Amino acid sequence: MLSRLLKAVFIIISAVLIMTCRQNETLDTADVDAVFVRIPPFYDWNRSPGENQCIFTEFLFPDAHSHDVEINCTGAGLANDDSLRWVSMQDDGTLLLNSEPSGTISDTKALTNHLAILFEQRKTNAVFEPGSDRVVKAVGIKLSQSAKYDDVMKVAEAVRDGQADPIVLILDGHLPNLPALNKPSDY
Repeated sequence: MLSRLLKAVFIIISAVLIMTCRQNETLDTADVDAVFVRIPPFYDWNRSPGENQCIFTEFLFPDAHSHDVEINCTGAGLANDDSLRWVSMQDDGTLLLNSEPSGTISDTKALTNHLAILFEQRKTNAVFEPGSDRVVKAVGIKLSQSAKYDDVMKVAEAVRDGQADPIVLILDGHLPNLPALNKPSDY
């Protein structure tokens, strides 16, 4: 468990994947080629799935909420929420956007194009962040522990180039509670 956490921290720090929240913060990245990735909160087993989903929604869209999780999320039901798309990589290098093939690790253009088309469709269909006129462009990256540093960077850059915002590094045990990519024997 600790080695997985240390590996994730190492990848984040060494890749210069900078965590940031949009809350009360503006960054001038005109002269910087960086990928901004956010780390979600841990899944709370003492809360219901709906409450955890509510907390994750507040994490994704902080400007739309009052930030009082106890008031906003206590007793929340599980909504049909597809705001977060996630990218994963299969053992053969195929990239999946949710479960749909979207290129390979050696050619990420298909992923970038797929995201651009998705976000344009969301704009046309008025799929906006809660309480704003910003198109929902949240994308999570979930790679197995065996993924190489270079693979993480390629995927993060492709997602960034597809205009995703925010980009979320999805870690086992954190929200959203997606199935693990590694076999239990790998832990």
